Amino acid sequence: MSKSRDDTTGMTPALSRTVARARRVMAVERLAVVLTPFLSAVAFVVALALFGLWQVLPAPIAIGATVLAAAGLLFSLVPLRHYRAPSDAEARRRVEERSRFVHRPVETLADHHSADPNDVEGKRLWAAHVERARDAVRAAKTGRFEPNIARSDPWALRIVPALLLFIAVLFAQGDAGDRLRAMVDPRFATPVSEAKRIDAWVTPPVYTGEPPLFLTQSQAGDEDTLDASAHRYSVPQNSVLTIRVTPGDGVELVSGDQGDVTQIEAGRLTATANAVAPATFETEVETSTAFRLLAEGQEIRAWAFDIVPDTPPEIAFLEPPQQAISGALTLSYFLRDDYGVTAAEAEIEQIAPNGDAGRPLFEAPELPLMLPQARVRDGEASTTRDLQAHPWAGSQVSLTLRATDEAGQIGRSEQHLMTLPERTFHNPLARAIVEQRRVLALNGDAIVPVTTALDALSYGADRFFDDTNHYLLLRSAYWRLQNADTDDELRDLVGYLWDIALYIEDGDLSVAERRLRDAQQALMDALEDGASDAEIERLMSELRQAMADFLRELAENAEQMPQGAEMPPMDPSQMLSSQDLDRMLDQIENMARSGARDAARQLLAEMQRMMENLRNARRMPQNMQGDGQMSEALQQLQEMIQRQQELMDQTFRLDQQGPQNGEPQQGQPGQQQQPGQGLGQSLQDQLNQLGQGQQALREQLEELMRQLGEMGMGNNESLGQAGEAMGRAEGNLRGEQPGQAVGDQGEALSNLRAGTQSMMESMMEAEGQDGENGNPLSQRDPLGRPQRTEGPDLGNTVKVPDEIDVQRAREILQELRRRLSEPQRPKIERDYLERLITPY
Repeated sequence: MSKSRDDTTGMTPALSRTVARARRVMAVERLAVVLTPFLSAVAFVVALALFGLWQVLPAPIAIGATVLAAAGLLFSLVPLRHYRAPSDAEARRRVEERSRFVHRPVETLADHHSADPNDVEGKRLWAAHVERARDAVRAAKTGRFEPNIARSDPWALRIVPALLLFIAVLFAQGDAGDRLRAMVDPRFATPVSEAKRIDAWVTPPVYTGEPPLFLTQSQAGDEDTLDASAHRYSVPQNSVLTIRVTPGDGVELVSGDQGDVTQIEAGRLTATANAVAPATFETEVETSTAFRLLAEGQEIRAWAFDIVPDTPPEIAFLEPPQQAISGALTLSYFLRDDYGVTAAEAEIEQIAPNGDAGRPLFEAPELPLMLPQARVRDGEASTTRDLQAHPWAGSQVSLTLRATDEAGQIGRSEQHLMTLPERTFHNPLARAIVEQRRVLALNGDAIVPVTTALDALSYGADRFFDDTNHYLLLRSAYWRLQNADTDDELRDLVGYLWDIALYIEDGDLSVAERRLRDAQQALMDALEDGASDAEIERLMSELRQAMADFLRELAENAEQMPQGAEMPPMDPSQMLSSQDLDRMLDQIENMARSGARDAARQLLAEMQRMMENLRNARRMPQNMQGDGQMSEALQQLQEMIQRQQELMDQTFRLDQQGPQNGEPQQGQPGQQQQPGQGLGQSLQDQLNQLGQGQQALREQLEELMRQLGEMGMGNNESLGQAGEAMGRAEGNLRGEQPGQAVGDQGEALSNLRAGTQSMMESMMEAEGQDGENGNPLSQRDPLGRPQRTEGPDLGNTVKVPDEIDVQRAREILQELRRRLSEPQRPKIERDYLERLITPY
C-alpha cells in the first residue's frame, strides 16, 4: 500500500513528527541539566523569604541580602553557556535507541540513493531496503523525559532547596505575598508584632465550668488594632491570663492604663538567654484592667478585661429550726451561688447565762448540712441531726448557717437563738443525772456542786431505789468525780453519766438504739465521702443487723410500756411494716451501687427520721396519747373508715355489673334509664342492702359526733360533711344509681379521714403541742414519712422515690375509681380505666 513520504527522503510524515518531538525532548532535557543550579538557587532564596528573613532584618542588611541573592541567581546561570541544541541526526538516533531498532531504519529512511541513475538493479535493491526500513519504523517512539541531572549532581543536593521551599510555603500560609515583596520593597516588612509568634489565652477557674478563651484567635484579621478597648473580654474572677511569645527577647507585659502602669513580676517571665526561647507570662485577672504586651518598648498587643465577680454564696432559714417529737433538730434552708455551693454547716455558739461562760469541756457540736446535690446553684434542703446525746443539749445557743463555695467564699445566714433539743427523760432520777451532766460539761470547774448533787441523788438506797444497779452506778460516778484530776477524766465521766441515765430510762434497749444510730451515721458518712462499693455493702450489712436488733429489743420492751401508751389509732394507709423498711434498705443499697449516692443519702436521712419517730413513740407521755374515751373514739372512726371503704368497693363492683350509664335498655331504644327501671331484681336487692349498710354507718357516725360533743371536742366540720355525703350516697343506692353513689362515698371517705386527722391535732393542741410547729402526727406518719394527704406542698421534706410511695399509689387508684364512676366519660375510656384497676 503506497504512503505519502518526504520528497527527498523515504521518511513518512508520522516518523518525521516523531523525530521532531524527540528533538524537542532532548532540548528540554539539556536545559533541565544546565538550569538545575539556577532553579535550586531560586528555591533557596524564596524559602528564606517565606521564612521571613527579609522581615526581621534591618533595612540596610535586607538590601544587601537582596543584592547577594540576585548575584547568586546570576552565578547559577553560568552552566547555561554550555547548552547545545540537539541536531536532527541526534534526534533520529534517539528514536532508534528508544524504539530498540536494529540496522538503523530511521537513518536509512533519511538517507538518499547515491548510485548511478542508470543502475536499475541498484535502484531496485535500494527500494527493497527502504520498504523493509518503513516496515521496521512503524513502532517508532520518542521515549520518556529523562534528564541526566544525576551526572552533574551525584549527591542530590538539589533536594535540599526543594524541601526547604515546601516547608516555607506551609509556614508562610496567607502571608507569602507580603514576605516575598519585602525582598524588593521595605514597605512590606512586617512590624515586630508579626515577627513574634504570640499565643494568649484566659483559663477560667475549674469550678465555673467555662472553657478557656483564646485571645489571639479572636484578633485574627484585626492585627493592626492595638488599642485595648477594641478587644474587651468578660472573664470570671480569678481567671488566669497566659501569654507565650516566641522569640521572647525584649518582651514585657504590663497591666493598667497608660497613666497607671504595673509591670508583671519578673519571676513570671520564663525565658533563657537564647533569643529564640519563648517568654511565658501568667497572672491572675482579679480586677477589671488592661494588659499591654511590649517588645523593645513598642506596644504589639493589648487586651482589656471586665471581671464577672464571683459573689459569696447565700444561705438562709426557710423556717425556724424545728424540734421533732424524737428530739432531733431539723433545719430547713435554701442555698444559692453563681457557681455552686460545695459545703454547708451550722455554726453553734454557747450563750452563757449572766455572761459567765465557764470552762466548757467539749467543743460545740458539729452540724454539717446536706446539699440537694453536689455544687448546688439554687436549691432547698433539709437536714435532721440528733444532738440529744451531745453534752451541750438543753443549753442556750446561737445558731448560724454557713455556706462555702469553691473559691472559699463564705456566706452566713441570720443568727437564730434557741435551746438545743435534749432528750426527754421520764424517769426523775435519769432526768436529774442528765442535768448534772450538762452542768459539768459546760463548766469543768463545777466539780463541787455536781459532786454534792450526785451524793444527794444516791441518798436512801433502800427507800428510793427499786433497782440496786441504779444506786451502784450512781455511787461509782460519784467516786469517779471525786478522784478526777484531769479534763480527760472529766470528759469520760460525762459520757459515763449519759450511759447511766440511758440505762435507768430504757434498760437494754438504749444499747441497741445506739448501735442503730452509729450504723446509720457510718453509712451516711460513707455515702458523702464516696466510699467503695465493698465498704457500702459492709455498712449496709451492719445497718440491717442493727435495725433487726433494735426492732427485737423494741418488741421485747413493749410489754413494759405504761397502759395506754400506744400510738393513737391511725389510717392503715399511713402505717409502715418491716417489709417496707427492708425495701427501703434495698433501695438505698441499689442507689449506692448504681452511682445515685445523693438520692441514697436523702432516702437514708428519711429513714433516720422514721426510726427516730418509732423510737420515741413509746416515750410519748400518757396524757399526750389521749385518755380511754378519746382512744376509743379514734378507734371507732378508724373502723368507720374501713367500713366506708368496703361499701364503696362493693358499690363500684355492682355499678360495673349493671348496664352502662346512658345506654338504652332492651326494648326501649333511644330512651334513657330512669331510677328504678332496667335493673334486675337481684341487683336491686343488693343495692338496697348497701343502702341499709350506708344508713347504719351514717347513724353510727351521728352517735359518735354526739359523744364527742359531750366530751367537749366541739363541732368537727369534716365529720359533719362526711355524714351529709353518706346521706346522699344512701339515697342514690336506694334510687338505684350506683355510679353517683360511688362519688358520694368517696367524698365521705375523704371527710372521715380529714375528721380523724382534725381530732388528733386537737388532742395534741390540748397538750400544748402546736400542730403546725411541733406535732409530728399532723405532718408525718408514725415513722416520720410526709403525709401526701395534706396537699402537694410538703415544704422541704425529702421525697421518697415513687417505688416505695404506697400512699401515692393509693391516691392514684382512688382517682381512677372516681373517673370510672363518671357516666359522662366515653365508653372506650371507661373500659380502659376498668382494665387499669382490675387485678387480673
